[in-house]
Amino acid sequence: MRYGQYDVPTVDQEVNFKVGQPSPELLPLASIRTAAAAKLAEQDPLYLQYGDIPGYMSFRETLAQFLTQEYGAPVDPGDLFATNGITGGLSLLCR
Repeated sequence: MRYGQYDVPTVDQEVNFKVGQPSPELLPLASIRTAAAAKLAEQDPLYLQYGDIPGYMSFRETLAQFLTQEYGAPVDPGDLFATNGITGGLSLLCR
C-alpha cells in the first residue's frame, strides 16, 4: 500500500510507527457517514467556521465531565485545549 511517500506494509505484516495508519477495521466509515449526515443537516452555517481556538466548547465540556468522573477530581473545560494530534500539540508548545 502506498501512503504518501512511504510504502506501508499492511497491519497483518508489521506495525509501522513511521505513519499514523490504523487498521481499516478501526475506521468506522458507516458511523462517520451517519454523523456527517446529521451535522450537514443542521441549518447553522457557523459550524463550518474555525471555531473556538482551544477547541469546540461542547466537546471540552463533555471531556471535562468524563475526566472529572474518571479522575475523581474536578476538571474545568476552560483548562482543556484540544489539538488535531500530537504533532499539532507539540508544535503549539514549541512556538
